[in-house]
Amino acid sequence: MDTHDPEEYLPVESAGNVAGIPPRTLRSWITAGKLPATEGPRGKLVRLGDVLAIAEATGRRPAHDRQPVGNAGMPAGFAGEAAGDVADVGAVAVSPTARAQLEAIRDEWLRPLTDRVEALARENGRLQAERDALRAELDRVRAEHEAAVARSDAPGAMETPATGQGARGALRWLWARLIGQE
Repeated sequence: MDTHDPEEYLPVESAGNVAGIPPRTLRSWITAGKLPATEGPRGKLVRLGDVLAIAEATGRRPAHDRQPVGNAGMPAGFAGEAAGDVADVGAVAVSPTARAQLEAIRDEWLRPLTDRVEALARENGRLQAERDALRAELDRVRAEHEAAVARSDAPGAMETPATGQGARGALRWLWARLIGQE
């Protein structure tokens, strides 16, 4: 279903896309005088009706379900807003050889890469869960340690006969004894 007015002026590339004719061919027809064209802001513009007439006369089948790329022929203020600004990728005719090559690329390159990305995402999730569990364990151990330090610093807690001090004093005494500075 072609939604374009035959009186609409399009860039050579877009008109070729709609008519199913390579832009290079359209340019050679313009040079030879077979196709009238006007100068546009970014190159030659051709009337869609002229391109479709030449396509029909030369036996080329217009691709009616393709849309022009770009915003040529659009009323002022609509640039980038119309759905016709994007080419219908599904409408592109692909030869069986090219399709086989694309399928091979998909199967031999893309599928292994996507499988690897999925495996890495699962591994990342597992590692994040493990990290979170270890952080929770670390917080629990820190809380226990702080509670033990608070209990050991209480007056009279864990006094050693040698120092008469708490746990920290006992550790200092033990360290000094180990390094021989008693």
